[in-house]
Amino acid sequence: MTALKADDLDALIPVFACAANASITDLAGLVIRNINRFVTRDFYIGQIKHVKSLSYHSLAGQKLSGDENFYLALADDADEKAFSLIADHFSGDKQNDTTDIFDAVCEFINVSNGLFASELSEKEKELELEPVFAYQDQTIEGDFHILPVYIEDHRINLVIADNDQVKLGDTPYHFASNEKQVYDIPTDSRGSVLVVDDSRMSRMIMKNLLEEEGYSVIGEATNGEEAIEMFKQHPADLTTLDITMPKMDGIETLQKILEIDPEAKVIMITAAGQQSKVLAALKYGAKQFITKPFEKDVVLNNIKEVLGK
Repeated sequence: MTALKADDLDALIPVFACAANASITDLAGLVIRNINRFVTRDFYIGQIKHVKSLSYHSLAGQKLSGDENFYLALADDADEKAFSLIADHFSGDKQNDTTDIFDAVCEFINVSNGLFASELSEKEKELELEPVFAYQDQTIEGDFHILPVYIEDHRINLVIADNDQVKLGDTPYHFASNEKQVYDIPTDSRGSVLVVDDSRMSRMIMKNLLEEEGYSVIGEATNGEEAIEMFKQHPADLTTLDITMPKMDGIETLQKILEIDPEAKVIMITAAGQQSKVLAALKYGAKQFITKPFEKDVVLNNIKEVLGK
């Protein structure tokens, strides 16, 4: 176990995260760099291990499928403090609710997977980000690697599998459903926006960015089905639409919204690494796309360009 400094990462990752499949080392390295970038520099790593089973208190992650299959997750033990630290630092706010903690950790994984998929696309390999998952108090079974990470002295395991034969647990943790919300629009609003994303954290960040600039969020939806229902009842000047969602993904939702109103203005929200889906969305009629993690100037410039105000 070695303390990590910013200039140590490139040298230490191949030593502590070395695996037979170089892609596992690459993915582990990318996550470690993102912890250093988005979470904290006060962390250590242990030696990567090849294991068949791991019991955990909390597990949050995402599957990458396509030309190859990968599972990327973070698994917390009974301490649970490391999960909260990642959620707090990555979201920029203290998270007390279990759902919000899972949500923020899943978004961190989503960003990391997107960057990894983008790197592999340069090697002519296409990977698709599937909806995130979460579990509590169960056991992973299969063939996978774990890399211990000690964040402010609290341990969390980075879990990586390069196969499709991993059983994450028996019963997934269900995020709160029916979180859709409708808001009143002030008369001096620069424009109304429907925000659609299965991540509560992403919706909150987007809502805050928009409202700081005088736009008004007319509603929030967590999946495509909710988005279509809300768009029918509360048509907005603009809809921001996440590409990767459960129940109905962003591409199908976009098509159905444009069936309702062919003039609808839609901006797609995506992690990196979803180039093929972005191109498909633009082909179907999306006006623009924004990549996570959000950069304020990029978000607002795209909103102004699409709305013209």
